[in-house]
Amino acid sequence: MFMQKLRASTKTILWIVVIAFIAWLFFELGAALTGFGGRQKPWQKGVMAEIEGVKINYTDFERMVSFAVQETLRTRPNKNLTPDELNNIREYNFYDVVRRIKLSRFDEKYRKMIFSNDVYTQILVMNPPAEVLNDSNFYTNGKFDQNKYIEVLKDPRNRDYVVNQLMKIRLDLLQELTNQDVALSFNIPQAEKAELYKLENTKFKIKYLGIKAFQIPDSLIPVELKDLQEYYKKNKEKFKRPPRAAMKLVVFNVNPTSEDTATALDRINTALDLYKQGETFENLIRDFSDDQGEFGWIRKNDTKFDTIYKALTVLKVNEVAGPFKFRDGFYLFKVEEKTRDSIKVKDIYAAIKPSENTYAEVYRKAQEFLELAKKKGFEKAAKELNLEVFDTQEFNVDGFFIPYVSFRNETVRRFVKESRKKSISDVIKDENTYKVFYLYKKDKGTIPEFEDNEVRARIKGMYISDKKMELISAELQKAMNLVRSGVDLDSIPGKLSIPCVVETTSYFTAKTIPSPFIGRDIKFSGFIYSLKKTGELYGPFISKPYGGYIVKLLERIEPTEEEIKNNSKYSVGPYSRIWDFTFREFQQKFIDISDIKDYRSYFYQY
Repeated sequence: MFMQKLRASTKTILWIVVIAFIAWLFFELGAALTGFGGRQKPWQKGVMAEIEGVKINYTDFERMVSFAVQETLRTRPNKNLTPDELNNIREYNFYDVVRRIKLSRFDEKYRKMIFSNDVYTQILVMNPPAEVLNDSNFYTNGKFDQNKYIEVLKDPRNRDYVVNQLMKIRLDLLQELTNQDVALSFNIPQAEKAELYKLENTKFKIKYLGIKAFQIPDSLIPVELKDLQEYYKKNKEKFKRPPRAAMKLVVFNVNPTSEDTATALDRINTALDLYKQGETFENLIRDFSDDQGEFGWIRKNDTKFDTIYKALTVLKVNEVAGPFKFRDGFYLFKVEEKTRDSIKVKDIYAAIKPSENTYAEVYRKAQEFLELAKKKGFEKAAKELNLEVFDTQEFNVDGFFIPYVSFRNETVRRFVKESRKKSISDVIKDENTYKVFYLYKKDKGTIPEFEDNEVRARIKGMYISDKKMELISAELQKAMNLVRSGVDLDSIPGKLSIPCVVETTSYFTAKTIPSPFIGRDIKFSGFIYSLKKTGELYGPFISKPYGGYIVKLLERIEPTEEEIKNNSKYSVGPYSRIWDFTFREFQQKFIDISDIKDYRSYFYQY
């Protein structure tokens, strides 16, 4: 089918609530939102993200989120949104905007392959959205009335809705057709299937002499200072350190206030009042609880429940007690089942979490520090305001880990990469904290001096590894010469200066392990597949930095033409894996935010 199903998400939005923003985004302002003057940074102008040249305005995005919130609350009037639910709505809408913009850009590149607007209109008329099909206002005599739907589409007041739906159809159709193109590109010729079947099912049996580098004692490799110095001079680039930086930071934790505690208590008391007025406990779980309501068993001998257990023992099954302050919130409990020393309960849980006002107040304090730091210096400002300063010490600029920073905070990474030394960041949201950073050290990557102890250890390790591989190569060549002079392969280990093994394998293929000693070695498998003449001695084969082999090919059994003909059509495993990977990457491209300029961490709501 041409249209993909509308993406569903629990407690989020219907398509109608995003009409204004999406229509404005794609049809009024296009891909070049302008009107921001001065030399302010993008987030200071109200831009929360830039996606392939399209600037997303924070105010307009929040209007979109507001519509989503209203639609969510419309279906459950007795409950406010929790911070987690609000964040989920924002995340869903943000990724959806990213997807739409990227698909729209993709559409511009391939516009010639897409149909006319008449085709999109026909699809919209013949495929009403789910929210329309489920709306009884469009029904006549208990059945969906296509004519009522068409009248709504023709109404000029609904232009924005129609425009939004046509845009969605166009983008979904584009993605569907492109998916088909990707699939067709993996039409594997029969000759390739046959060769692949042959590759995967040819059987080998070999006798080999193998040497593993790790089995060679380091003591066999003489190490002189002058040798290490010479090795360092020849291989300096191998020891170049990646770009490094170091920062100091001040952390502003966002913790629930007494007002936030009072809000949670008020929510749980409201639920209790509604229960007393006749509302069912199950409906109140749905409308008020921050968990699923399945608290489970409370046992008499569990000391952390002492007070709660005593209060519940006097209740009968189906009776309710509370509120109880426990862990990070307030609970109401309904007794489900009782035994001699345990009580099973359902619960309504109101979590004590920071409110938007709490976030805003902590953000204000962080901004106050930032302004003072710009005037007096980072550490002087922290001292004046009695704030603790943390030090990341040196870290890899291109690495995944920055001390004191959450794993995927791209805003902090961008600050480090794009800023000069001695720069002070704006206030950045990092999980449940706000942080201000001072970049006091940064380099472009250096080659350390030979005298550096850490580098000296690396030099020695790499030098020994290289020398072991040279020794392995020389010893294997010696073994080859001995065998060619008539010495039996089994007697070779006693004639070499380093440990080695001689083994005969059972039958194996390119997909199986030849022996535990060899293990999984793709290069070795390729080497074996290239061997043709049985009885011949091949090698030395070096698998750096692991070891090396000389090999005598005992048997090579290829599939018969009949086997290849009957089975090669099923031999598409590697191609299937390539197809799966390519298709996943293609889909991911449209929601990937690693290549966009994401400024959300600069806005206190995040």
